[in-house]
Amino acid sequence: MTAASRPEGIAGLLIDEIRLIGVFKTSRGYVAQVRSGAKNYVLRQSDQLFDGDVIAIEKNEVVFKQAIQNPTGPKTYREVVMTLDPKS
Repeated sequence: MTAASRPEGIAGLLIDEIRLIGVFKTSRGYVAQVRSGAKNYVLRQSDQLFDGDVIAIEKNEVVFKQAIQNPTGPKTYREVVMTLDPKS
């Protein structure tokens, strides 16, 4: 899979390539700001990325359901939790 084969924007992001920068409370709940390369994106619960979905956004963390390519394993996904780094 190459970067050229992925769609633009959030739909083309890989979970392993993003970094959580901030979480903000809005009138509709929490949103997360992430960085991939030189670009920032705002994620909301249920957003679909190239290799998974945003399943929850809390005060200091974002939980993703990431698809994994392991045909011999019993699970086809894993849960990835990104937390805010208090030093940044």
